[in-house]
Amino acid sequence: MKKVLLLISLVFIFVGCGDDNASKEPVKKVQEVVKPQKVEQQTKVEPKKEVVVKGVNKSACAGCHGANFEKHALGKSKIVKDLTHAEIATALKGYKAGTFGGSMKGVMKGQISKYSDTELEKFAQTIGK
Repeated sequence: MKKVLLLISLVFIFVGCGDDNASKEPVKKVQEVVKPQKVEQQTKVEPKKEVVVKGVNKSACAGCHGANFEKHALGKSKIVKDLTHAEIATALKGYKAGTFGGSMKGVMKGQISKYSDTELEKFAQTIGK
């Protein structure tokens, strides 16, 4: 019986002297805290509209004449921004009718033949001086 008590005592001593700190300390749960970030209010961005007058697409002109009508189209035309509204309207309607323009007459006729004279007149008022 003394041997059993001695054996149990030794087991308690060795178990108590062990280096198992995990069993002695309570388990701490780690919680990850996600801080909310300020979200800027997003506004719906409307695409830039290039249509100046119903049906007349200004961006189609920009390829040759420049975004602000500052170029000689294909090195041959007058600079449109320097023309008056009346000169522009006359030229556009003449291109449509085939009565205006030199070597570029065919190119311009193809670009504007689909517009009415009224649309061309209104468009001319938005460019030039």
